[in-house]
Amino acid sequence: MEAQHQPSLTLVIVNQDQQQAWLTGSHVLGADPEERAEWTATVETVCDLMQAVANNPAAFGWTFGDGVTELFAQVDEDGGDDDAGGMVAGVKVDGFWIGCEPLHDDDLMRTDREGSGIDLAHAVLMVIADRIDRAY
Repeated sequence: MEAQHQPSLTLVIVNQDQQQAWLTGSHVLGADPEERAEWTATVETVCDLMQAVANNPAAFGWTFGDGVTELFAQVDEDGGDDDAGGMVAGVKVDGFWIGCEPLHDDDLMRTDREGSGIDLAHAVLMVIADRIDRAY
């Protein structure tokens, strides 16, 4: 008898244009355009950004898949050696919490690229959305 492969569920769907517009026009990355342009990704700043997304996912262009009711983010201060100091993000699906591997400052540096802080924030959010989807 062959094992049945369960198709993976999409946990979060991101409208990238809406997310980019929100990051550009809101004060979530800073009160003025210069602050937004110079935003940098650290575990703490990304956690703050993810908490803003969790408070109003629709404004950021995030839609939840079937069974997803919440989004969360927190810095894991008490994790094991590999997890301590990392940011954990995830969703609540059918009453169960599903989180991605912790992100550390080193992981965030790999997402850095030429462009503004807005571009960096957009790229980091897309990486996190992808990691959440792959966590299920």
